[in-house]
Amino acid sequence: MERNLEQVFAADPYKQKGGYILRSSNLMMAYKPYNPSGHRIQHAEIRGKSIQEDQIYRIAGDG
Repeated sequence: MERNLEQVFAADPYKQKGGYILRSSNLMMAYKPYNPSGHRIQHAEIRGKSIQEDQIYRIAGDG
């Protein structure tokens, strides 16, 4: 998710490779687009439960 945000909000225009944030059902995310790379996501949850950093999740998206 951080990588996708970097492609959209990178300060360096040569690193901007996508214009859309990936979306998925049941995924909620709070982020600060102008924070430094790797520190944009403030909170993320799937189906109302906070994402745990030590878990692996599979997310399907359209696009």
